[in-house]
Amino acid sequence: ELVSDVHYVPLEPDFTDLAERVQHLERHPAEAERIVAAANAYCRKFADERPEQAICLLVLYKYFVLSGQIEPDPRVWRFISG
Repeated sequence: ELVSDVHYVPLEPDFTDLAERVQHLERHPAEAERIVAAANAYCRKFADERPEQAICLLVLYKYFVLSGQIEPDPRVWRFISG
């Protein structure tokens, strides 16, 4: 699970605090490096192409089932429902 100030720097929806957050991290480079390292570590688990392709196919399959375009196959649906 992504955690603010661990994996990313949270910002206000209108970005009014962007300059302040950048200035803070420029004054605290170790904190910035820690956030970057944690974000990179989190993203590494998505670097394996085969599981990512499988997830994409399961998302498409679920869309087709829920939109009524195909009937669910119980052998596949067990990986999705739940």
